[in-house]
Amino acid sequence: MPVFITQPMIQFLTIGFTAFSAFYFIREIMIASPETFAELFKSKLDYNFNLVKTFAQQKADAGSGFSFLIISIFLQTINLMFPMRFIDLEGLTLGMIIVLIVILVIIFLASLKINTIYAAKTEKRILKALETEK
Repeated sequence: MPVFITQPMIQFLTIGFTAFSAFYFIREIMIASPETFAELFKSKLDYNFNLVKTFAQQKADAGSGFSFLIISIFLQTINLMFPMRFIDLEGLTLGMIIVLIVILVIIFLASLKINTIYAAKTEKRILKALETEK
């Protein structure tokens, strides 16, 4: 098979596998509501606050990971739609790499902040559901 056909086929398969991983990664954790978590944490005596905090953080992490996977699929699809030009074969310059690293660090720090806020909101919802059970 010619290279110009093989490369897009492999890229397309990569997009598909990324989409599959996103589906299986997010399927159960995001469907579960805070009330469902509250049901899991109930015991005859009391609930473990650390367990609530851990599950809230896990749900937030799964949401963030899923978001980045979806963005990755979108970027890979855009990349696949445009043919590679000869000038693209030269690679990135050091300046471009530095700018990309700075952009990625800013995005990562912002995602950490958003993730923390979402985890705190989920934790509050779980605790509220646990309090109404008592």
